[in-house]
Amino acid sequence: ASEEVDILLEALRSGKYVNQKELAEALKWDESKVTRTKGKAIATGAIDTKQWGMAFGRAKDARTGTMEEGDF
Repeated sequence: ASEEVDILLEALRSGKYVNQKELAEALKWDESKVTRTKGKAIATGAIDTKQWGMAFGRAKDARTGTMEEGDF
């Protein structure tokens, strides 16, 4: 995998970003670069489309507070 693929997947898996636009902003890339790099990641088997979507789903769940915060 290329360095760009590694960077993209690390950001995706951080759980901080809910869509490609946010990933692009965080990485200071344009959205087309995110799309191209995602394509490379899928082509090389580093991630599949289901895993890609699930990562955004987890980030959305975390952001909308489906996991209770502050309940200790």
